[in-house]
Amino acid sequence: MSPLDSIAQAERLPLLALGGLIGFAAAACVVLRVVRPLLAHKDGPPTLPYWIPWHGIWYMRNARDVVDTAYRRYGSYAPFTLMLGGQTVHVVGNPQDVKTVYRLSRALSFEPITTEIVALFGMGKTSKRLRDMFSAEGLGVGHGGSSKANLIQLAHPFFRDELTSRTRLQLIGERYITELERVMDGINRRFRTSQGTKQGAPASIEVPMWNFCREAVFTASVNAMYGRSLIDKHKETFEVYNAFDEEFHKLVFQFPEHLTTEVRQNREHSSTLEDTAAEVINKWHELMLQKSGMTLREIVSGAFSIFWGFNTNSIKTSFWILVFISSTPNLVDRLRAEFAAAFSTPNGMPSIDYLTKECPLLNAVFNETLRVATAPSSMRLVEEESVVGGFVLREGERVLLPSMHLHRAKHFWGEDADEFRPDRMLEMAKTTDPVAAGYLRAFGGGSSYCPGRIFSRGEIIAFVAVMLQRYDLVMLGEPPVPNTGPPTLGVLDPPMPCGLRMRLTTRL
Repeated sequence: MSPLDSIAQAERLPLLALGGLIGFAAAACVVLRVVRPLLAHKDGPPTLPYWIPWHGIWYMRNARDVVDTAYRRYGSYAPFTLMLGGQTVHVVGNPQDVKTVYRLSRALSFEPITTEIVALFGMGKTSKRLRDMFSAEGLGVGHGGSSKANLIQLAHPFFRDELTSRTRLQLIGERYITELERVMDGINRRFRTSQGTKQGAPASIEVPMWNFCREAVFTASVNAMYGRSLIDKHKETFEVYNAFDEEFHKLVFQFPEHLTTEVRQNREHSSTLEDTAAEVINKWHELMLQKSGMTLREIVSGAFSIFWGFNTNSIKTSFWILVFISSTPNLVDRLRAEFAAAFSTPNGMPSIDYLTKECPLLNAVFNETLRVATAPSSMRLVEEESVVGGFVLREGERVLLPSMHLHRAKHFWGEDADEFRPDRMLEMAKTTDPVAAGYLRAFGGGSSYCPGRIFSRGEIIAFVAVMLQRYDLVMLGEPPVPNTGPPTLGVLDPPMPCGLRMRLTTRL
């Protein structure tokens, strides 16, 4: 062999090696696609086929497409299986099957998922102690017919009672209206300091719509629930919370540590809750200290998860409602006429009770926004072998309960299911309850049914009504649409970064 031939052969070696690797990878994908279904349990849900190993990349990029693909392949919303992060995850999408999962709350448990979520807020491995059993005598809760319970089993009825009783709701609602009025006064000061407005003429300002809505609702809600001292003492609270919320998904989906440095640093800001906790959280602190023996720092980490839950979905929903209202012809005038009587109060602020009970169109707007702009996915761990939808689910496997496909199901909502049309809720109310039917699950269900849903509805509707009552709103740009690609725990984000601006003009 000549020297030139040797050189040519050496140059071909990397290409041959690369070709070999590609060939091996392709063969491995074919083997996994063909062999894995053969190894699966015959009585379990079928595994959705894939070419690239596992479904994780596909699901993270477009969770809705994964569910839609399964529907097209199997012809129904029957359970099917994904491989996510090396774990067997059964996707349950049929409303009746979802109700079965909710009913089997002991065998298909939300408790271990709760410990995993709370751990993300800084509690770490200590979160497993939330499942330690203790005597629950006198607390009105037990487990499996015994007088023992753990803190997770106690949490749901505790917060349900604190956040749904009429007396507590009225108290919290009054606090919220007081704080909302304070926020609105702050907005009015922006008008007084703006230049170029003739005396007696309507005044206008422009604001970044995404941050404006989030900060206004966040401030009023946090002050109502936690007292003013939290934000007064820690001016950076909103910015830190906002940064944490925008990257929280990195913790949920277990991004590499070097990609989660910032979100973990913002998480540490939760320590400021130690001396500024809300009354309801203080009650919970006392119970946790008494029953678990956790340190105050560990309990504060758990409290941060509650703080996040109070805020994350409400502030995003407020943004979407104003976007949808502003981009729907004639809707503003209809809403103003409907809720005008709610403002017949001494301070000119609305009655939340009136808004939630006497304003069907406003509540239809709220429900339609939840349908179009939310897609919560809940998880369960199989702790006892169970049957759902005719398939056997085995111990150690997981159950995923998505909702976007139901919120956008054309056979239930109509051919315009992807569009915002609040009158559909008024029309359906005459014959169907979409929540009872299982096609509207914005607040989850079963053991994970959101205990703050009633307060959340009131605070969002009140904010929207006040904004429409005081200002004419004009979006300065094309309205964004919810990002339906990546999976979410609740309300969908707009495409980021969201640069949409809004002009507020005072109404004379």
